[in-house]
Amino acid sequence: MAERGGLLGGRQVAPHPDLVHATDVQEIHDALAADGHVIVSAPIDGPFGRTSTFVDPDGYHLTLHDRA
Repeated sequence: MAERGGLLGGRQVAPHPDLVHATDVQEIHDALAADGHVIVSAPIDGPFGRTSTFVDPDGYHLTLHDRA
């Protein structure tokens, strides 16, 4: 089976984001954006609470959510 994923800024990224619980998604998003990290999706309110997705240094998409 072929490896799935894609390129973002010339870097290979994972095909599906990992979902990580966090207590203050907005604050974490703001800090990551200020540090120049690639933000895939700005914070929104959804079924998992406040969520935001960014790219980690290894190119993986991590989605933060605040609903346990």
